[in-house]
Formats: sequence, C-alpha cells, structure tokens
Amino acid sequence: MCICPEPFGGDECNTCAAGYYSFPLCTKNCVVFQEQPSCDGTYGAASFQDPTFFGGFSDAFSADDFTVPPGMTLDITSIFVAGHTWNPNAPYGEQQGIDNVSSIVIEIYPDVDGMPAAYPTQGVEPLVKRTYSPSDTEHVATFTVSSAVNDSFQIWFESPISLGPGTYWMWVYVIHSYLDNGEWGWVTIDTPHGATAKWISPRYDCCDHGKVVIDLPVIAGGAPSFAFTLFTGEGCEVAPVP
Repeated sequence: MCICPEPFGGDECNTCAAGYYSFPLCTKNCVVFQEQPSCDGTYGAASFQDPTFFGGFSDAFSADDFTVPPGMTLDITSIFVAGHTWNPNAPYGEQQGIDNVSSIVIEIYPDVDGMPAAYPTQGVEPLVKRTYSPSDTEHVATFTVSSAVNDSFQIWFESPISLGPGTYWMWVYVIHSYLDNGEWGWVTIDTPHGATAKWISPRYDCCDHGKVVIDLPVIAGGAPSFAFTLFTGEGCEVAPVP
C-alpha cells in the first residue's frame, strides 16, 4: 500500500482523496468540464412531462451529449441549464415560469452508435436520474439570463454524479401542468458541440416526424445543440444577470 500525495487516494493512488473531484484532475475548487454557452440562444425546444394531459399526450423530451475522456472519472457536482418558457397553447392559465413547475429532472443514458440508449418514459432504467423541486433552494437556483433565456436553473447535486470514460446523453425536462403553465423548453444554440442534439415527442406525431428520436435541427430551425454547463469541484456558481 502506498502513501499517496495529496490530492490522490486509494491503494494505488488511482482515485481522488476525500474532498477532491474527477480523477486524475482531483480538484477541490470549481472547474468547468463542459460549457455550451447560451449567448446565441433564441429558441426553446419543448422538454416537459405532463401525465395529467391525456396520459402524457403533450410530453416532449430533449437530450444533448457529453464525453468523458479515457482515463478520467468525472464527478459532476453541478449543472447549469438555459431554459425558456412560453405559453401559446395553455387556455386555462398564464405563463408561470420555472419556479412553478413540480419537478426538474435530469436523466443520463449511455451512447449507442451515436444515439441515446433510451429516452424518458420508455421503460429503460437510466444510468442516473436526479429529480429536484425548484423550491429546494439548498440545491436549486432559478434565474433569468436574458429575455430569450428567461427560465434557467442551476442544480448543485447532493452527491456527485460519477461517470467513467465514454459518451453519455443527458435528457433534461420539467414536470408540470401543460394547461396551467404552458411549455418549458431547453434553449437551443447555433454552435455545434459533440453529436447533434436529439428530441422526441413519444405520444404525439409532432410535425409528421413520427414518434421517434430525431435530430434537434429538424424542429429547432437548424440549431444543433443545447445550452448547458457541467461543473466539477466545489463552489460552482453561474451568476444571474440583473
């Protein structure tokens, strides 16, 4: 057994010591692992679940990918997601925003030949599923980044999401009432990152594209990616714009 120099740990010094994150980086302070800025974001691709609306007829889900390089264990401690709420089809309510959704959900699946292994509600267990209420101020902050990015959030995970090398797909969606609250969408961006992002409406044949996972640009004016940031380490914060 070796005595590992800080910040490494384990019998062979091949992990991070307690309080450090993401081997072999092993950082204590916040580091951005992947950033897809919302600077050019103007559109939100619907990403929400409403089990009360005709059994989920209106559900839609959005996903983007990220890759953990060989030899690394990534510990995701926080995530920022750029969001947008609009209300064109909610006859009984008014736009309420991210603070009024029931839950924010993150689901992560492995990549299979350039596609997510599954999507939410398909009945396949995700590698990771984390669910938070916007009222959980210990772990969630909601804010406006700009007029086009008006319902964004950051989550600080109670325990890190640890992932080994490989490509992963992250589905981000909210659970809320479509009739009362309209639609929440993940903000799309024109700058490509990794593989082309994906979208599905599993119960509704939206725009004659079929109830299958499709490339995001088909329904998002050509935009290939979503806006988000993944962090590792402690003290990570996206400052809201006044």
